[in-house]
Amino acid sequence: MARGDFCLPCHSLPLSVAVNGRPLLDTWREWAASSYFAQGTQCQDCHMRDGFHGFPGAHNHTQVRDAIEVRIGDASVNGGKVDVEFEIINRGAGHHFPTTATPAAVVILDQVGREGALSHTSKAWVIARTVRHEDGAWHELSDTRIPAGSSFVGTYAAARDPRAEGVELRLWFFPDWHYAGLFQRLLDGRPDKRSPLLRNAQAEAETSGFIVTQIRRPLKAGRVSH
Repeated sequence: MARGDFCLPCHSLPLSVAVNGRPLLDTWREWAASSYFAQGTQCQDCHMRDGFHGFPGAHNHTQVRDAIEVRIGDASVNGGKVDVEFEIINRGAGHHFPTTATPAAVVILDQVGREGALSHTSKAWVIARTVRHEDGAWHELSDTRIPAGSSFVGTYAAARDPRAEGVELRLWFFPDWHYAGLFQRLLDGRPDKRSPLLRNAQAEAETSGFIVTQIRRPLKAGRVSH
C-alpha cells in the first residue's frame, strides 16, 4: 500500500535541527499539514504514478509544471505607468513550492515591444527559502515559498517605455539554485585542487534552470478619474 509515512525518515529532519523554527528538510510535515493528508492523497500518488520508481521531482519539467498555476491580470496603463498583478498558485504539490532550500522559482516580468522584452523595464521576484551556513550554523535569510493550496501574489508597477505594447511574464525554475551560489562562494575563496570540479559543478547548477511558463498580455488604457 502507498503510504506517505514511508517517506518520513528521509524527507523530514528532526525539529532539534530547525533553522528559524523549521528544519531545512521538512517535506513530510508540510504534507501532513496540508489538505492532501486529510484527503488521503499520499506522496506516492504524485511521485510514483502508475508504479513508476523514478520519483520525479524538482528536476522534472512536467512535475514542476503540474504543481503550479499561473495567473496574470490585465496590464493597464495609468498616468504613464504600467500596472499588472500576477498570482502563482501551489495547486498540485502536497508540500511547499519549492519544498527545500535547494531550488528556487523566479518570476521575471518585462514590458515588451515589437522586438521583444525591454530589459531595462524588468522586475524579478524569487520564490524560495534562502539560507546560508556561516560561523558553524545555518541562517535563514528569507522564505517566500508557497504552502500547498496557497499562492504568491506580486504587483508590477513601472514607468511605461514608449515602445511597450504589452508585458511578458516568465516563470523560471532552478532546481540547483542554492548549489550554484554555494559553489561560487567556494570558488571565490582560495583556489585549490577542487577548483576544476567546482567550476564544472557550478556550471551544471546554473544551467539546470528552465522556463515553466511564459505569458504575454497587451497593454490596456486604465480608468480615467474625474
